[in-house]
Amino acid sequence: MDSGRRDVLPRHTQPTLAPRMSFMWVGMLLTGSWIYGSYSILVNLSQVNGQIPFSSAAVILMIELTKFLISFAMYMPEFRQSFRLPHVSVRTALSYSVPAVLYAFNNNIALYINEEMDPATFQVLSNLKIVTTALLYRVVIKRVISVPQWLAIFLLVLAGMCDGYGGLETKSKSGARTEVFITVQGLVMLLAYCSVSAVAAVYTEYILKKQLMTSLHVQNMVLYTYGCVLNITAILWQRQILNQGTKQGLFSGFSVYTWLIIITQAFSGLIMSVVFKHGSNLTRLFIISGAMLVSMVMSILILGTTLNVYFVIAAVLVTFAIYLYHQ
Repeated sequence: MDSGRRDVLPRHTQPTLAPRMSFMWVGMLLTGSWIYGSYSILVNLSQVNGQIPFSSAAVILMIELTKFLISFAMYMPEFRQSFRLPHVSVRTALSYSVPAVLYAFNNNIALYINEEMDPATFQVLSNLKIVTTALLYRVVIKRVISVPQWLAIFLLVLAGMCDGYGGLETKSKSGARTEVFITVQGLVMLLAYCSVSAVAAVYTEYILKKQLMTSLHVQNMVLYTYGCVLNITAILWQRQILNQGTKQGLFSGFSVYTWLIIITQAFSGLIMSVVFKHGSNLTRLFIISGAMLVSMVMSILILGTTLNVYFVIAAVLVTFAIYLYHQ
């Protein structure tokens, strides 16, 4: 590990804390990929006439609340051993506000991004997170990027351009929801989404490992408390400023698919926290990469999505880029 990285990111934990080759670890990563890949499919299934019928902040609030309750339940065995409340300084607690704000923004915008593109396109272009995360690691964490990894980044950008062009062309010729498509607004939103995602992920890894001896469940509860407060604020803003659902309940527009989004995304967030604490953002990128295949298969089987040649080329480029990056 070079000195530049030591100055910024705490030393990684020993492998004993993260049994990377164990059945549970591999199973968790595979489950994470499946959940990540199914997200855009569930959002698509929950839409009514191509629009989400519920408050995005209400859904994210329920996800954050579910994660908090699960973390609280998982912390109880630790608490019973000492019967002492965890000590979290004000300064430490405040440090969690940064990723909480970023996640609140990204989790809400992700729902609206899925109105601007099909699930398969969303998943393929989400691999641009590899680009933003790698560049952030290079600039902030001082991680050296090898020549094959630079080539992989170039291929990912090329794949994004290819898929974006194909999606825009399809959208201009046909409005069919069973074909891959993307709008200009969706492309801009997704680029912002990938950039914010990288900052949030790297910062979260930093603070979780900085307080290495603090229980992950305690750290999660602090982060999710911020998430609940921020999304309650967002709900009030949507109702008062945007006049959305002023006469409707919190769960207005919810369906079975909405609750599946809440449950799966809650577990996805918990899995990612384990990855950040005992793995790294590079492990997270494996989950994102594997999710692309899951989303493509589910889009074809469940939604009957028709893939165009640009999408196929982009998928091949992404697959090869992933291979190069993780060599």
